[in-house]
Amino acid sequence: MSDSEFMLNGISAYYWVLTYFVLITFEMTYGKKLTSSVKMESVWGPVLYCNLLAALPMFLIGYFNGDYENIAVKLQEVPANGVMILVFSCVAGTLIG
Repeated sequence: MSDSEFMLNGISAYYWVLTYFVLITFEMTYGKKLTSSVKMESVWGPVLYCNLLAALPMFLIGYFNGDYENIAVKLQEVPANGVMILVFSCVAGTLIG
């Protein structure tokens, strides 16, 4: 009752939330089925397998949305502290895994 967007638009205010919930539930269930049916040699196997399956669709979505236009110019505009944060997050994420 306190959500003004819901009061104005009804259930359609939560279209993307509901869509995400359905898709993430399907993706997690299907991904678990795939990774459990494929024999993995290491602990990293399921993670790499899921990332490999997701790489092409995510690339295509980015391409069709125009995310890669003028990428060289965009990369040159990243400040040094932004690059350091990116490198740190990559290292920390790898160490967590």
